Amino acid sequence: MVCGTTVLAAPSGAEAQLLEPGVERVVVLGDSFSAGIGAISDDVSTDDVTCAHVSTRWAPGLRIAAAYRVPSFMFACGGADLDIVADQWKDAMDVIPGDGTGTLIVMTAGGNSVESVDEADWPELIVRCSIWPNCEDEPDNKVDNWSAIHNGMRDLIASIVEERPGAIVRVMGYPQLFQPTADCEGAFGFDAEEAAFADENSILLNRMIERAVEREGTDNVEYLDPAPYFEGHGACEGRANSRYINGLVDTPSSRFFEAAGNSYHPTWQGYSAYYDLLEDSLAFSDIGWLKVPAGFGR
Repeated sequence: MVCGTTVLAAPSGAEAQLLEPGVERVVVLGDSFSAGIGAISDDVSTDDVTCAHVSTRWAPGLRIAAAYRVPSFMFACGGADLDIVADQWKDAMDVIPGDGTGTLIVMTAGGNSVESVDEADWPELIVRCSIWPNCEDEPDNKVDNWSAIHNGMRDLIASIVEERPGAIVRVMGYPQLFQPTADCEGAFGFDAEEAAFADENSILLNRMIERAVEREGTDNVEYLDPAPYFEGHGACEGRANSRYINGLVDTPSSRFFEAAGNSYHPTWQGYSAYYDLLEDSLAFSDIGWLKVPAGFGR
Protein backbone atom coordinates (compact mmCIF):
# COMPACT_ATOMS: atom_id res chain seq x y z
CA MET A 1 0.00 0.00 0.00
CA VAL A 2 1.34 3.41 -0.99
CA CYS A 3 1.42 6.59 1.06
CA GLY A 4 2.11 8.69 -2.02
CA THR A 5 -0.01 11.74 -2.66
CA THR A 6 0.31 14.91 -4.67
CA VAL A 7 0.55 17.75 -2.17
CA LEU A 8 1.08 20.82 -4.30
CA ALA A 9 -0.19 21.47 -7.83
CA ALA A 10 2.13 22.71 -10.56
CA PRO A 11 2.19 26.51 -10.96
CA SER A 12 1.27 28.42 -14.05
CA GLY A 13 1.65 31.91 -15.47
CA ALA A 14 3.54 34.45 -13.38
CA GLU A 15 4.21 32.02 -10.54
CA ALA A 16 6.03 29.65 -12.86
CA GLN A 17 8.52 32.40 -13.74
CA LEU A 18 9.81 32.26 -10.14
CA LEU A 19 11.21 28.79 -10.73
CA GLU A 20 14.73 28.01 -11.72
CA PRO A 21 14.44 26.08 -15.00
CA GLY A 22 14.37 22.29 -14.78
CA VAL A 23 12.86 21.53 -11.36
CA GLU A 24 9.59 19.78 -12.09
CA ARG A 25 8.78 17.67 -9.03
CA VAL A 26 9.95 16.63 -5.57
CA VAL A 27 9.58 13.01 -4.39
CA VAL A 28 9.92 12.16 -0.68
CA LEU A 29 10.88 8.64 0.39
CA GLY A 30 11.72 7.10 3.72
CA ASP A 31 10.63 7.01 7.33
CA SER A 32 9.17 9.39 9.90
CA PHE A 33 12.12 11.79 9.73
CA SER A 34 11.34 12.41 6.05
CA ALA A 35 7.63 12.46 6.75
CA GLY A 36 7.65 15.28 9.29
CA ILE A 37 6.45 13.24 12.26
CA GLY A 38 7.47 14.81 15.54
CA ALA A 39 6.51 18.43 14.91
CA ILE A 40 2.96 17.67 16.00
CA SER A 41 0.99 18.30 19.15
CA ASP A 42 1.70 16.04 22.11
CA ASP A 43 -1.88 14.75 22.16
CA VAL A 44 -1.52 12.77 18.92
CA SER A 45 -1.32 9.07 19.66
CA THR A 46 1.07 6.56 18.12
CA ASP A 47 -1.76 5.08 16.05
CA ASP A 48 -2.49 8.49 14.56
CA VAL A 49 1.05 8.97 13.23
CA THR A 50 1.61 5.65 11.49
CA CYS A 51 1.97 7.47 8.19
CA ALA A 52 3.09 10.82 6.92
CA HIS A 53 0.02 12.91 6.50
CA VAL A 54 -0.41 14.22 10.03
CA SER A 55 2.38 16.78 9.76
CA THR A 56 3.36 16.96 6.12
CA ARG A 57 3.84 20.72 6.27
CA TRP A 58 6.99 20.15 8.33
CA ALA A 59 8.52 17.54 6.01
CA PRO A 60 11.70 19.11 4.56
CA GLY A 61 11.08 17.75 1.07
CA LEU A 62 7.60 19.23 0.91
CA ARG A 63 8.84 22.61 2.11
CA ILE A 64 11.44 22.56 -0.66
CA ALA A 65 8.67 21.78 -3.16
CA ALA A 66 6.76 24.78 -1.83
CA ALA A 67 9.88 26.89 -2.33
CA TYR A 68 10.18 25.71 -5.92
CA ARG A 69 6.39 25.89 -6.36
CA VAL A 70 6.33 22.48 -7.99
CA PRO A 71 4.29 19.30 -7.36
CA SER A 72 5.44 17.06 -4.52
CA PHE A 73 4.80 13.39 -3.93
CA MET A 74 4.92 11.96 -0.40
CA PHE A 75 5.76 8.27 -0.09
CA ALA A 76 7.58 8.43 3.27
CA CYS A 77 5.85 6.72 6.17
CA GLY A 78 6.47 6.52 9.90
CA GLY A 79 8.00 3.17 10.86
CA ALA A 80 9.26 2.35 7.37
CA ASP A 81 12.32 0.08 7.39
CA LEU A 82 14.60 -0.41 4.40
CA ASP A 83 12.38 -3.09 2.86
CA ILE A 84 9.39 -0.74 2.98
CA VAL A 85 11.41 2.16 1.60
CA ALA A 86 12.47 -0.08 -1.29
CA ASP A 87 8.77 -0.70 -1.98
CA GLN A 88 8.12 3.05 -1.79
CA TRP A 89 10.76 3.54 -4.47
CA LYS A 90 9.07 1.02 -6.76
CA ASP A 91 5.81 2.97 -6.43
CA ALA A 92 7.53 6.33 -6.77
CA MET A 93 8.93 5.41 -10.17
CA ASP A 94 5.42 5.77 -11.55
CA VAL A 95 5.50 9.54 -10.93
CA ILE A 96 9.07 10.08 -12.21
CA PRO A 97 9.14 10.09 -16.01
CA GLY A 98 12.07 9.29 -18.24
CA ASP A 99 15.52 9.10 -16.68
CA GLY A 100 14.48 11.27 -13.72
CA THR A 101 15.86 14.56 -15.00
CA GLY A 102 13.99 17.40 -13.29
CA THR A 103 13.18 15.30 -10.21
CA LEU A 104 14.56 15.91 -6.73
CA ILE A 105 14.37 12.84 -4.45
CA VAL A 106 14.68 13.49 -0.69
CA MET A 107 14.91 10.71 1.89
CA THR A 108 15.93 9.45 5.30
CA ALA A 109 16.22 5.68 5.58
CA GLY A 110 17.89 3.00 7.67
CA GLY A 111 16.94 3.96 11.22
CA ASN A 112 14.01 1.56 11.49
CA SER A 113 16.18 -1.33 10.29
CA VAL A 114 18.52 -1.15 13.29
CA GLU A 115 18.42 -4.35 15.37
CA SER A 116 20.15 -5.28 18.60
CA VAL A 117 21.68 -8.64 19.48
CA ASP A 118 18.30 -9.83 20.75
CA GLU A 119 16.49 -8.29 17.71
CA ALA A 120 15.07 -5.21 19.41
CA ASP A 121 14.53 -2.38 16.94
CA TRP A 122 15.72 1.20 17.44
CA PRO A 123 12.53 2.56 19.09
CA GLU A 124 12.54 -0.36 21.52
CA LEU A 125 16.19 0.26 22.37
CA ILE A 126 15.45 3.89 23.13
CA VAL A 127 12.56 2.92 25.42
CA ARG A 128 14.76 0.31 27.14
CA CYS A 129 17.39 2.92 27.89
CA SER A 130 14.77 5.23 29.37
CA ILE A 131 13.68 2.45 31.75
CA TRP A 132 16.69 0.21 32.41
CA PRO A 133 19.66 1.62 34.31
CA ASN A 134 23.02 1.25 32.59
CA CYS A 135 21.48 0.03 29.33
CA GLU A 136 24.75 0.78 27.54
CA ASP A 137 26.43 -2.07 29.47
CA GLU A 138 23.89 -4.74 28.53
CA PRO A 139 25.34 -6.96 25.76
CA ASP A 140 21.92 -7.66 24.24
CA ASN A 141 21.45 -3.95 23.57
CA LYS A 142 24.39 -3.66 21.20
CA VAL A 143 23.43 -3.13 17.55
CA ASP A 144 24.23 -6.28 15.60
CA ASN A 145 23.30 -5.60 11.97
CA TRP A 146 25.37 -2.71 10.69
CA SER A 147 26.45 -4.68 7.61
CA ALA A 148 22.84 -5.45 6.71
CA ILE A 149 21.92 -1.75 6.95
CA HIS A 150 24.90 -0.76 4.81
CA ASN A 151 24.03 -3.37 2.18
CA GLY A 152 20.35 -2.43 2.21
CA MET A 153 21.18 1.23 1.66
CA ARG A 154 23.56 0.29 -1.15
CA ASP A 155 20.83 -1.73 -2.85
CA LEU A 156 18.34 1.14 -2.55
CA ILE A 157 20.69 3.79 -3.90
CA ALA A 158 21.93 1.52 -6.68
CA SER A 159 18.34 0.94 -7.78
CA ILE A 160 17.58 4.67 -7.84
CA VAL A 161 20.73 5.39 -9.86
CA GLU A 162 20.00 2.57 -12.29
CA GLU A 163 16.31 3.32 -12.81
CA ARG A 164 16.38 7.15 -12.77
CA PRO A 165 20.00 8.24 -13.31
CA GLY A 166 19.03 11.83 -14.07
CA ALA A 167 17.34 12.43 -10.72
CA ILE A 168 18.99 14.55 -8.04
CA VAL A 169 19.04 12.60 -4.76
CA ARG A 170 19.59 13.95 -1.26
CA VAL A 171 20.02 11.28 1.44
CA MET A 172 19.73 12.98 4.82
CA GLY A 173 21.37 11.43 7.85
CA TYR A 174 19.98 11.32 11.39
CA PRO A 175 20.81 13.83 14.12
CA GLN A 176 22.44 12.78 17.35
CA LEU A 177 19.25 12.66 19.38
CA PHE A 178 20.52 13.41 22.88
CA GLN A 179 23.83 15.30 22.88
CA PRO A 180 24.27 14.62 26.59
CA THR A 181 24.83 17.30 29.15
CA ALA A 182 26.01 16.59 32.68
CA ASP A 183 22.60 15.39 33.85
CA CYS A 184 20.64 15.05 30.56
CA GLU A 185 17.86 17.11 32.11
CA GLY A 186 15.56 17.16 29.08
CA ALA A 187 15.42 13.41 28.38
CA PHE A 188 13.39 11.49 30.96
CA GLY A 189 15.10 8.33 32.22
CA PHE A 190 18.46 8.96 30.53
CA ASP A 191 21.76 9.72 32.18
CA ALA A 192 24.76 11.04 30.28
CA GLU A 193 26.25 7.59 29.64
CA GLU A 194 23.01 6.14 28.25
CA ALA A 195 22.49 9.20 26.08
CA ALA A 196 26.05 8.91 24.75
CA PHE A 197 25.42 5.24 23.93
CA ALA A 198 22.38 6.18 21.84
CA ASP A 199 24.24 8.98 20.04
CA GLU A 200 27.21 6.72 19.28
CA ASN A 201 24.80 4.40 17.49
CA SER A 202 23.37 7.32 15.52
CA ILE A 203 26.90 8.18 14.41
CA LEU A 204 27.53 4.59 13.32
CA LEU A 205 24.21 4.49 11.47
CA ASN A 206 25.10 7.65 9.57
CA ARG A 207 28.49 6.17 8.72
CA MET A 208 26.80 3.13 7.13
CA ILE A 209 24.48 5.41 5.13
CA GLU A 210 27.25 7.73 4.00
CA ARG A 211 29.45 4.84 2.90
CA ALA A 212 26.57 3.39 0.89
CA VAL A 213 26.15 6.73 -0.88
CA GLU A 214 29.88 6.84 -1.59
CA ARG A 215 29.85 3.31 -3.01
CA GLU A 216 26.71 3.45 -5.13
CA GLY A 217 26.03 7.14 -5.74
CA THR A 218 26.91 9.38 -8.65
CA ASP A 219 27.54 13.12 -8.82
CA ASN A 220 23.75 13.53 -8.56
CA VAL A 221 23.55 11.70 -5.22
CA GLU A 222 24.68 13.39 -2.02
CA TYR A 223 24.68 12.41 1.65
CA LEU A 224 23.72 15.27 3.98
CA ASP A 225 25.13 15.32 7.51
CA PRO A 226 22.67 17.02 9.90
CA ALA A 227 25.08 17.18 12.86
CA PRO A 228 26.17 20.83 12.45
CA TYR A 229 22.55 21.95 12.13
CA PHE A 230 21.45 20.19 15.36
CA GLU A 231 24.56 20.86 17.44
CA GLY A 232 23.69 21.93 20.97
CA HIS A 233 19.97 21.23 20.55
CA GLY A 234 19.52 17.57 21.54
CA ALA A 235 16.85 16.07 23.77
CA CYS A 236 19.13 16.41 26.82
CA GLU A 237 19.04 20.20 26.58
CA GLY A 238 17.46 21.58 29.74
CA ARG A 239 15.67 24.49 28.04
CA ALA A 240 12.64 23.12 26.23
CA ASN A 241 12.55 25.91 23.66
CA SER A 242 16.14 25.10 22.67
CA ARG A 243 15.52 21.41 21.96
CA TYR A 244 15.35 20.36 18.32
CA ILE A 245 14.46 16.81 19.40
CA ASN A 246 11.44 15.85 21.50
CA GLY A 247 12.04 13.91 24.68
CA LEU A 248 9.82 11.04 25.79
CA VAL A 249 6.20 12.08 25.15
CA ASP A 250 3.28 10.32 26.84
CA THR A 251 0.15 9.26 24.98
CA PRO A 252 -2.68 10.94 26.94
CA SER A 253 -5.31 8.49 25.72
CA SER A 254 -3.51 5.56 27.37
CA ARG A 255 -4.35 4.53 30.96
CA PHE A 256 -0.69 3.73 31.51
CA PHE A 257 2.42 5.43 30.26
CA GLU A 258 2.91 4.79 26.55
CA ALA A 259 5.44 6.55 24.36
CA ALA A 260 3.76 8.68 21.70
CA GLY A 261 4.90 8.56 18.10
CA ASN A 262 6.56 11.95 18.29
CA SER A 263 8.94 10.88 21.08
CA TYR A 264 12.59 11.40 20.11
CA HIS A 265 11.66 12.93 16.75
CA PRO A 266 12.46 16.46 15.57
CA THR A 267 10.44 19.35 16.92
CA TRP A 268 9.34 22.06 14.51
CA GLN A 269 12.72 23.71 15.14
CA GLY A 270 14.39 20.42 14.26
CA TYR A 271 12.53 20.20 10.97
CA SER A 272 13.51 23.78 10.23
CA ALA A 273 17.12 22.70 10.76
CA TYR A 274 16.56 19.81 8.34
CA TYR A 275 15.08 22.25 5.84
CA ASP A 276 18.14 24.49 6.12
CA LEU A 277 20.39 21.46 5.59
CA LEU A 278 18.49 20.48 2.46
CA GLU A 279 18.25 24.01 1.12
CA ASP A 280 21.95 24.64 1.62
CA SER A 281 22.82 21.48 -0.30
CA LEU A 282 20.82 22.77 -3.26
CA ALA A 283 21.75 26.44 -3.09
CA PHE A 284 25.44 25.62 -3.35
CA SER A 285 25.04 22.79 -5.86
CA ASP A 286 27.13 22.84 -9.02
CA ILE A 287 23.92 22.04 -10.87
CA GLY A 288 22.62 25.46 -11.79
CA TRP A 289 18.93 24.68 -11.96
CA LEU A 290 18.85 23.43 -8.37
CA LYS A 291 18.69 26.74 -6.57
CA VAL A 292 15.92 27.66 -4.17
CA PRO A 293 14.45 31.15 -4.72
CA ALA A 294 15.47 33.29 -1.75
CA GLY A 295 12.81 33.64 0.94
CA PHE A 296 10.56 30.77 -0.11
CA GLY A 297 9.65 27.93 2.25
CA ARG A 298 10.58 29.89 5.34
